[in-house]
Amino acid sequence: MQIDLSDEQLQAIVSGAVLQAMGTEARDTIMKAAIAHLLAPEEQKGGYYRDKPKSPLQRAFESAVELYATRSAREWLEGNPEAQAQIQEVYVAAYQKMIADYKPSLIEKIADRMASALVDR
Repeated sequence: MQIDLSDEQLQAIVSGAVLQAMGTEARDTIMKAAIAHLLAPEEQKGGYYRDKPKSPLQRAFESAVELYATRSAREWLEGNPEAQAQIQEVYVAAYQKMIADYKPSLIEKIADRMASALVDR
């Protein structure tokens, strides 16, 4: 007989069994440590000007908020052809300005890359 369990199912069974096997005091200690870990900011890495370290809970919350905002904005845009047209108009105008302002240097860079590709062969 073979039992097929997903990783999630196996994890749930094992964690449930471990928690049941522990006494109340051990469970309380583990829960307190887990909550402290979730609320404690990470160690500061890098220089002085880095962002303030965040706790795992803060990072998870910010990630969830960003995901919700992205989905909401996408849904709103998909149902709003007028907004899509306005955004496209802005992008086209920005592209045209970029080409007009930087055309000589863009041509120079493209030519340099083409020449180096031919020479490197």
